[in-house]
Amino acid sequence: MITALRAFVARILVGPLFFFAGQAAAACGPWPSWEAFKSAYLSLDGRVIDPMHADHRTVSEGQAYALMFALVANDRASFDRLLVWTTNNLSRGDLNLHLPAWRWGKREKDDSWGVIDPNSATDADVWIAYALLEAGRLWAEPRYTALADRMIANIGRQEVRDLERLGTTLMPAPHGFVHETYFRLNPSYLALQPLRRFAVHTGDTLWPAVLASSRRVLLESAPKGIAGDWVEWHPLRGFVPDGKTDGIGSYDAIRVYLWIGMLDAADPDRRELLDRYAPVAATFAADGRPPERIEIATGRTRGAGPGGFSASLIPFFSARGDFGAVAQQKVHLAVQTATDAKRYYDGALRLWSDGWESGRFRFAADGSLRVAWPDCAAVASQGSRR
Repeated sequence: MITALRAFVARILVGPLFFFAGQAAAACGPWPSWEAFKSAYLSLDGRVIDPMHADHRTVSEGQAYALMFALVANDRASFDRLLVWTTNNLSRGDLNLHLPAWRWGKREKDDSWGVIDPNSATDADVWIAYALLEAGRLWAEPRYTALADRMIANIGRQEVRDLERLGTTLMPAPHGFVHETYFRLNPSYLALQPLRRFAVHTGDTLWPAVLASSRRVLLESAPKGIAGDWVEWHPLRGFVPDGKTDGIGSYDAIRVYLWIGMLDAADPDRRELLDRYAPVAATFAADGRPPERIEIATGRTRGAGPGGFSASLIPFFSARGDFGAVAQQKVHLAVQTATDAKRYYDGALRLWSDGWESGRFRFAADGSLRVAWPDCAAVASQGSRR
């Protein structure tokens, strides 16, 4: 068993997974953080519940993230429950035809349960399609791949627009973000990993064009190195801080740093993005706490961010080689654990960071998902024969 584990460690140091040697054993065991997340937020029938809200809502983003976590954990039973619930309750029974409604819960007017807002949310749609695509490959299940193909096509038709002077752009949703003289965009919806994977998988020229505009949004909408929750694109003026949210970077924007931090070292945009957002560290408190809100135009801050913010910044600072900042974020993460216990969103951010840092998954340069469990199974098999 020891010889097999050593061989595994040697292989991952040079192989496609890029896990650290010290993470190998931990990545091959059960994932306690996923089990805790399921216990706290996942219903028996496959619904991720946000207990912080009176309507006990489920948002499509939560379903998307949980599908990703289930795949990383090699938990196919939970994956299928999540997929069935999402299909039946958010997609009118057919995910092939209908992108998921973004919000489901208890309706105020009559206390009935169901879809509260039928508009879809592009970030959730992209991550659900990506989870299905990678599940089809990793679990050798053509049904998932076919469903992913349909979703990718529907995203392209319904949630992509050609914006003047910006190009082929991923909008936040099919409806509600096109205004007379400008367009509202959400930088945190533009994770490059799934978009790059769509481009490679489909061979459709649409997705390289979406990647190009997404790169521009991420770089040009943050001239001071601070991501906004929302930004406006004015064809004649360029990017402008969002008026509806007062130009703030907060609960949405924190994911920009998370996605960038998890880019593969060979990703062509990684270095420029890491450098662009490096100034965000100057907004932290003296003890290294990330702020809850930052004005992207001035850098002024308000409040202290929850533990999920610190979790999101761990991959970012790791990618920059700032391990002192990583250590600080881990301290804040530990302190905030009890406070954040009922916050689904913080739980999700923590799980993204935990899975990445523990070596359970990586994103390759082509956007594909690399998970630890296939190699763990090989190690176990070799060990049993010794």
